[in-house]
Amino acid sequence: MSSLAPAGLARSRSDEEARGPECTTAPSMAGKGGAHAHTKAAGDGKVERTIASNQDEESDDADAISAATGSGTSLKQVLKKLQANEEMIRELDLTEMSEKYLRKVKASGGVLIARVMEINRTVERLVLPDHGIGDRGALAMADMLRMNSTLQHLDLNGNGITDVGCKGVADSLYGHDSLQHLALWGNAIGDEGAKAIAQALQVNRSLTYVGLVGNRIGEEGARALLEAVQTNSMIQSLGLAANPIPGDIQNELNVALAANKAAAMTMTNESDDEEFQNRSTIFPVIPVSASALEDREAVMLYDSDASDSSTDEEAAHVAEDDDDDDDDDDACWV
Repeated sequence: MSSLAPAGLARSRSDEEARGPECTTAPSMAGKGGAHAHTKAAGDGKVERTIASNQDEESDDADAISAATGSGTSLKQVLKKLQANEEMIRELDLTEMSEKYLRKVKASGGVLIARVMEINRTVERLVLPDHGIGDRGALAMADMLRMNSTLQHLDLNGNGITDVGCKGVADSLYGHDSLQHLALWGNAIGDEGAKAIAQALQVNRSLTYVGLVGNRIGEEGARALLEAVQTNSMIQSLGLAANPIPGDIQNELNVALAANKAAAMTMTNESDDEEFQNRSTIFPVIPVSASALEDREAVMLYDSDASDSSTDEEAAHVAEDDDDDDDDDDACWV
C-alpha cells in the first residue's frame, strides 16, 4: 500500500505505522482462527505472525472514520485530500473515532496529522480529543500552528499532555493571529504550563477562549492567568474548573472575564452603529416643477456640503460642461 504522505512525514515510523495515518487498536478477533488471515510459518510449522487482509483493514478504518468524514472514506484518504488542498474541507473531527470506535491515532498519528495540517489551507476546526497524542503530538501541533494561518479552533482534550507539550503550544501562540479557540481539557498541565499560556496571552490577540478544565493548575498558575486576562481584553472565556485553584482567585477571574465580555459587546455595538450611520446617510431631494424639468439647464443636483449661492461664472462653466457632455453622447451614438 503506497504512502499518501510526503517523504518527510514517514520519518521515524515503524513498519506497521508505515501503512499510513491509520489508528492503532487492539488486534482483530477475526484473525485468531486463521480463516480470514494470511500466515507466515517458520520451518517447524510455528506461526510467527498474522497479518489481517488489506480489505478488512480498510473496511474497519472506513467504519471508524465515516462519522467524521463521510461514509466509506478512510482517514488516509481524508489526509491525502487535506495535504493536496483538493477540496474545501472545513473541519476534521475525530471525536467519534476515539469515543465510539475506541481507535486512537496515538503520538505518531498526531505527528502525521499535524504535518499534513502545516500545508493545509482549508480546515478551520481540528478536533482531536482522547487520542493519546501526548507531548510528542502536542509539540508537533505547535510546529503546525507556526505554519498554519487558517485554523481557528483546536481541540486537544484528554491527550495526556503535560507542561512540556503545553509550553510548546504556548510558544506557538506568539505572533499567531488566526486561532480563536484552544481547548486543553483533561490533560496533565500544571502551573508551569499555565504560566507559559499566560505569558503568550499577554501578546496574542486572536484567542477569545482557552479551555484548561480538569488539569493540575494551582494558585501560581491561576494568578498568572488572571494577570493575562486583566491585561488582554480579547480573552472572554477561560475554563479552569476542576483545578485546585483558590476560590478568591476564581472570583477575580470571573470579574475580569465579565469585564472583557462587556468591553467586547460595547465595541461590537459601536462598530455596528458606525456602520449603520455610514450606510444610512440620506441626501435631501429638492422638488422640481414640471416646467423646470423641460429645461435641462434648470435641473441642479443638490449637494448638502455646497454653499447655497454660486457665481455667474461658475454657472456658465457648468453649462459649458453640460454642452460638452451632450456632444460626447451624440458622438457615441453616431
